[in-house]
Amino acid sequence: MADPLMAIPADDLTHFDSADEAVDRLGALYDAAIAAVERQFDDFAAGKLDPDAIEPPVYPYLLAEVPAERASMMSNLTLG
Repeated sequence: MADPLMAIPADDLTHFDSADEAVDRLGALYDAAIAAVERQFDDFAAGKLDPDAIEPPVYPYLLAEVPAERASMMSNLTLG
């Protein structure tokens, strides 16, 4: 079977064995993104923003793999 992570159009992926680890990582990514936006706003307000130096934060990608034997069967599908 092919590695499912290789089929994901994302980068800087990290595997976690627990939901708590994944949530902690998402929190850290969020905090880093907010800090970057705040720094850029402060630079803009001070007239020091270099538009060519901006690396906008990206929305984190979360993939939850649930083994078939642990998945609950439902008659409806949820797409998001």
